[in-house]
Amino acid sequence: MIKLYADSTPRRTRQIVADVGASHRMTVDQVSSVAGVVVSVVPILAVLAVWAVVRSRFVRRATAAQQWLAQPGALELFALRALTRQSLRRLHRVGPDPAGRFRSGDRATLRALADLELDRCALAPRSDEEWLTALPA
Repeated sequence: MIKLYADSTPRRTRQIVADVGASHRMTVDQVSSVAGVVVSVVPILAVLAVWAVVRSRFVRRATAAQQWLAQPGALELFALRALTRQSLRRLHRVGPDPAGRFRSGDRATLRALADLELDRCALAPRSDEEWLTALPA
């Protein structure tokens, strides 16, 4: 009987060690799967969150600009915004004295300045006829 007990102990020990090994392998598999998902999903969600904020600001700015286009005086408004927001290099491309021409009401300069601002708002430039419909009353 002692011999049977001695023979069964190594088998039982081997089975326990095998069970522990299998359990350890399953735990490592689960942890590695979760870690892989977390490592890939977290950066993707961070990038998407930043993109959503930037995109929503762009949409709000473009929508507001689009609504102003239908108002009387939109040409002058967008030309003035261009004078205050565009770089000096871009303003110089309009002409030698864009501010003076703005004050004198030069239509070509007003259209060029307004188109610069529409470009900044990601809106298409307007034709002369479209600007004429938005003249102040």
